[in-house]
Amino acid sequence: MFVYVITSYVHPSQTERLVARIRRDSPDARIIVSHDRKTTPPDITALAAQNAELWLTPQPVTWGDASYLHSLLAVIERADLAPDDWLTILTGQDYPLRRLRDYEQHLASSPIDILLEEPDDDPALPNFHRRYLSRAYRVPMWLDRHRVHQGMKHTPGVELVRSPRGLAPYLNRLRLRTPFHDGLRLYKGCDQFALSGRAARILLQADPKLLRYYSRTLQPSESYPHTVMRNDPALRNRAGMIHYAQWIDSPHPKWLTTQDLDAMRASGLWFARKFRPDEPVLDNLDRLLDGPAPPTARAD
Repeated sequence: MFVYVITSYVHPSQTERLVARIRRDSPDARIIVSHDRKTTPPDITALAAQNAELWLTPQPVTWGDASYLHSLLAVIERADLAPDDWLTILTGQDYPLRRLRDYEQHLASSPIDILLEEPDDDPALPNFHRRYLSRAYRVPMWLDRHRVHQGMKHTPGVELVRSPRGLAPYLNRLRLRTPFHDGLRLYKGCDQFALSGRAARILLQADPKLLRYYSRTLQPSESYPHTVMRNDPALRNRAGMIHYAQWIDSPHPKWLTTQDLDAMRASGLWFARKFRPDEPVLDNLDRLLDGPAPPTARAD
């Protein structure tokens, strides 16, 4: 079985459109919408018409902390995958670039257990690793930021990390001890990936102490799954992204438009992110996906 988990936060109609797209391409897939319980969810009737399930997250999801990681692990556990099942993590702002029947055939025929990014040669990686060698503390909004900055000048190993959308920032303090060693290397990667039921079992059975450690770090969802699964010698990975995205001097990918269509399609990747609701390029993608199949399909 192929399972698509769509993490949903805003713009319910956009999530409903993605669900309908997946159902057209994959009539037998299981579709789960994991929606942030603090915001208005997609229409349950519209989801039911596509035989999709709506699950509210165990707790409200907040940027930066462990709430997203815990909701992700909860949905993977509740999905109750068989060893040969495949689960793909998407967001409501994603869209397929290629036919899902080709994607599913690629997963089923590949001798792998995960599709997971391995950006080990990224020169910026040490800066990202610093997050997971530190303890994160959310700074109250009322705190005097000037005094915080002044205090940091006299406190080595402490940095202030800004949050998007006007949310409270975090203080990161380097730890004296971490769980990482030669047998447990620290890894980082993208939030969107695919894993088999075999990999899901290993992820869910990881040492609870490691999860507790990560729960006190900044954006742990970009490291915890990767560290657990890449350290297990039994799991086989095909390294790389499953999403096309453009990152231009921002911690968030740029909004994709019709001007990016050729680059998206030429990338050979399976999905793209992120799109605004009712972005015209989505209509272009629908026409391409609903049209005649290409003579050959790239499978990488």
